[in-house]
Amino acid sequence: MNKEIALKEIQILVDDHEISQDELVRGVSFKDSSGNQSSVFSRLFAYLGGTFVLAGVLAFTALFWFDLGALGRIGITLGTGFVMYIIALLVSTSSPRSRVSTPLFILAALFQSSGLFVAYMELNMSWGAQEVSLLIFLVMAVQYFATFLNTRQTSVLFLTLLFTSLFIGDGLDHYGFPPEDICFAFGMLYLGISYLVDQSTHRRIAWLWYLI
Repeated sequence: MNKEIALKEIQILVDDHEISQDELVRGVSFKDSSGNQSSVFSRLFAYLGGTFVLAGVLAFTALFWFDLGALGRIGITLGTGFVMYIIALLVSTSSPRSRVSTPLFILAALFQSSGLFVAYMELNMSWGAQEVSLLIFLVMAVQYFATFLNTRQTSVLFLTLLFTSLFIGDGLDHYGFPPEDICFAFGMLYLGISYLVDQSTHRRIAWLWYLI
């Protein structure tokens, strides 16, 4: 029902019941548009603030990367990702600010996964690179799957499916499957994911998986 039809029906009710203007004002609570405007500005400033913070972290990392020790490099990547993840969890529980958690979850995933790879390189682990990537993708997939069960956010579901796909693909390559078989398996996997997501309330990310 659009506004014009709703206003006509209200006018008919006012005329039928002989409701005065004062009675209408006293009996009806009107929606305040200033609240919506303030929420838009709060989201805008939150995104701008997050952009400046991210730019500052990246600039600091680029300038002082070689001056930082092993723990410093791990802290600036993995530590930043962990802090962003905690903030995203806290923000996601607040309904007025829940949308701000989407970029935070994405940035947290980027910093956490890269931080785990940095930790592998800095700590000189004896494991092979492929075994480490399998472990990292598995850890990230489990983490964001647990987060999705808690938040039910579409962006978290996307990250869960992304890390799960990376884990499966890396695992198939690790065990020596031919590239053409891996491509076929992933085509079928993404087709199934796209269909299931398209049938759910998270259908707005289905086109990404169809595209892949």
